[in-house]
Amino acid sequence: MQGARAGACFAVADVKCYVKQLLKGLVSCHKVAVLHRDLKSANLLVSREGVLKIADFGLSRKVAKKVGAAAERLTPKVCTLWYRPPELLMAG
Repeated sequence: MQGARAGACFAVADVKCYVKQLLKGLVSCHKVAVLHRDLKSANLLVSREGVLKIADFGLSRKVAKKVGAAAERLTPKVCTLWYRPPELLMAG
């Protein structure tokens, strides 16, 4: 698998591989009770060898593993400044 380029089309096998890597990364985060809270394509890095890495943990938070345990209060308003999802931009 070769590194992805901006605007490149991916083969189905590549997409499956990237999704599998993403899910494994999220499982690793959740095992240590970390929520990323800003997953988007700009925060997913792919090397030339096809290794996907999750980046930008600036909005991530450690959460309580047990119900009722003391946890930092999380804000419901999470968004990246100036980011607008494509479906909002395309709506007329």
